[in-house]
Amino acid sequence: MAHLSPLKKTRLLVGAGIAVAFGCVLTFFLAGTPPPPPRRETQPSRSRLVSPATSQMTAMEFHNRGKAQFNKQDYQGALADYTQAITLDPHNAAAYNNRGFTHAMLGDQQGALADYTQAITLDPQYARAYNNRGNVRDVLGDRQGALADYTRTITLDPQHADAYNNRGLTRAVLGDQQGALADYTQAITLNPHDAAAYYSRGNIRFNLKAYKAARADYTQAITLEPQHAAAYYNRGNARFNLKAYKAALADYRKAADLYQQQGKTSDYQDTLNQMKKLQR
Repeated sequence: MAHLSPLKKTRLLVGAGIAVAFGCVLTFFLAGTPPPPPRRETQPSRSRLVSPATSQMTAMEFHNRGKAQFNKQDYQGALADYTQAITLDPHNAAAYNNRGFTHAMLGDQQGALADYTQAITLDPQYARAYNNRGNVRDVLGDRQGALADYTRTITLDPQHADAYNNRGLTRAVLGDQQGALADYTQAITLNPHDAAAYYSRGNIRFNLKAYKAARADYTQAITLEPQHAAAYYNRGNARFNLKAYKAALADYRKAADLYQQQGKTSDYQDTLNQMKKLQR
């Protein structure tokens, strides 16, 4: 029997006003190679000279412009604006949180960790910063630290669906299947439109050999996200174990089509191999 597709992070949360979409939680998180850091210059070029208008901007204006730059995926521009906002207002926890998120998007996990920690130092009740730091700690392999941060997020904000989902992912990696199951279920209760939470709960239920329940979760994930190739693949796995071979083959075929469309060559080939085994 084929393995389940790996668990994936769903998303990070940042300060208010930043719209971020992920293909999934985290993992998180990053796809591709981050751009190189800017070169240091002894003398600034003309383009880096500060205009009179810019020099009169407030910390809030820099912060807001940073959010706009981030939404346009100009991460270096966002980083510069958040840094300027922090220079003008070093007690701005949201600016540290958002700069931390930008560092993470650029692949600088240690920079992100430092900024989230400073945001929490300035505002110990900042639930989003704990959630974000948990994601970075998870990426850096500090699972227990991530678990503590997600738990703290939930303590501060019991309605934080993403924190439950993220804690579920970490608990699953640590082998706590029942704890992960409980967290995914709570995440779904709080946000019944989160395809990633249904998909992840389906994986746990599959591991627990609850194949009918897993099939139901994968089906709901597909309903919410029709291009979710891994959900089709894993539903095929569940149907295979339920001896619904014709339905399993249909799911593998759909997964293969989606993987091919999405350019995921390795997953596409793996699915073709599954289909061949089933057709023997």
